[in-house]
Amino acid sequence: MASVKEELILLYEYQTLEKQSKILEASLNNHMALKELGKLKREMSEEKSSIDSKRERFLFLDKELKKVEKKINEFTDEIGQFEERIYGGEVTTIKELNALKDKQELLQDRTKKSEESAIEMMEEIEILSKEIEKSQEIIDTIKKEYSEKRLKTCQELGKIKEGLESIEVRKTKLENTISPELLNIYKRIKKNKPNPVAPVIENSTCGGCMTELSIMIADEVMRSEKIVYCEHCGRILVKQ
Repeated sequence: MASVKEELILLYEYQTLEKQSKILEASLNNHMALKELGKLKREMSEEKSSIDSKRERFLFLDKELKKVEKKINEFTDEIGQFEERIYGGEVTTIKELNALKDKQELLQDRTKKSEESAIEMMEEIEILSKEIEKSQEIIDTIKKEYSEKRLKTCQELGKIKEGLESIEVRKTKLENTISPELLNIYKRIKKNKPNPVAPVIENSTCGGCMTELSIMIADEVMRSEKIVYCEHCGRILVKQ
């Protein structure tokens, strides 16, 4: 069975492991690379949304362009038919001839406007095509960076997890060595104060609340024959 002095040393070691565990857990949860990975995922998502929107517009324009091209072909055929009627000798009166020419000019005007619309669509389709290609290149670059960073991050987080597991094994071993009574006292104090075990530092000062101890308390700590508490903060005192 361990002496009070030995148990206090083990308890102080247990507290140190808890502090290390807390630091590693914070490092695990707040790892900078996780934020960077999150940022890359957001950038990738934004680019994908942009591509989806551009592709949707691209497909719409492509569909509309085919409709316009079909109209242009129909207009061209009709204009050709009017040409035949106007110059083929079929029309015998000036009135009919002028009416046909008016219809032909109207179709020519519609054809011109349709061709202008088709050109605008083709230009926009070309721009969209280049933008989609550029966005895809950006996504591919982000994917590569994400994969490399994720692999490195997994390795770093793996080491942290290994450290935590090692600490948990050591803590369990200490818990089985330290008396349940002392552990209960430790946990009770911890509910109200961080670091329930405080070393006595120079000038007989409590390392927890940094208050000077009385000579009697300091002397009892040095003897390490029983559990001694700081008369100011109530922490368990151990010899430095």
